[in-house]
Amino acid sequence: MRPAESHTTADRPRSAIPRKGVCFGGWENSAPPGNDLGGLLPPAESLSLRCSPWIAPLDVVRIVAQFGRVPQDNVKDGTSRRGILVLPGLEGAADSFLVAGSVFRYSDGVLIAETFTSLQGEGTLVGVPSFFIRTSGCNLRCSWCDTPYTSWTPEGSRRQVADLVGEAHRSGVRHVVVTGGEPLLQREIGVLTRALAGEGFHITVETAGTIAPDFVCDLLSVSPKTANSDPEGRWRERHRRLRSDVGPLRTLIERFPESQLKFVVGERGDLCDIRQLLEKLPTVDAGRVLLMPEGRTPAEVARTAAIVAALCLEHGFRYTPRLHLDLFGGRRGV
Repeated sequence: MRPAESHTTADRPRSAIPRKGVCFGGWENSAPPGNDLGGLLPPAESLSLRCSPWIAPLDVVRIVAQFGRVPQDNVKDGTSRRGILVLPGLEGAADSFLVAGSVFRYSDGVLIAETFTSLQGEGTLVGVPSFFIRTSGCNLRCSWCDTPYTSWTPEGSRRQVADLVGEAHRSGVRHVVVTGGEPLLQREIGVLTRALAGEGFHITVETAGTIAPDFVCDLLSVSPKTANSDPEGRWRERHRRLRSDVGPLRTLIERFPESQLKFVVGERGDLCDIRQLLEKLPTVDAGRVLLMPEGRTPAEVARTAAIVAALCLEHGFRYTPRLHLDLFGGRRGV
């Protein structure tokens, strides 16, 4: 990871500002998120953000909407128009950007909600002692989200990759789970996963599969979202558009042969959405598809467990428990 520079706006002539990176469109009928994006923008009641004509076209983009106030309409071919915030999507992209004539820097480090050591509670590695790195920020807003402190009301602090790797060593376990929120939104996801791999850890990355940046892992654990996750209110259409785009998911599955797909099931009717999605992913074997009962508490999981088990028997999918809920309840850090 590059060391931080000490440039100020006055120190940096126009030619020194990176030409690969970020353009902004004006905010549409709302204030910018200010420090909600980890210090990416200054706090203000309103800003007029204009795309500077001398910034080159974006090479790689990532839509960052995890805090709910960045519309995603009108994004096409890596361009930025009104109401759109576009950020770099690969490690090594620009670490500064221009907003209304001023240079701002990315906050350094991975935005982390919590880290802890526990047993993996879901999927093919259920029961394996693991060190969890939970990032904060998500581009979806699931109605039944069990970690709202990483999505609906994101919180956390920025930590250096080396610090996280050191804590993983001190945990005494070999398996590391990078989860969220949506960890693939983190600008340092490639640096973090490669640093962990270089230290010999087995890495599971848990994602909703809506974006496909560069990173490494030993097990890709995707939890594609279906209609049962759709929230009410202003996030509904945005959430549906993101979860319905299977392009990033196809890319991830092709890139990582060792993968699993975990679907949250609340009722028998959810199977229709699951099967429709799987028809768009013909390379996915049923043995890599896991169904898990919806619930944020042991009691809620128990109400749907029998339905999920029956669906697995009928259709050849695997059943995954929610072991962490059974053992520790719905509290954080487990």
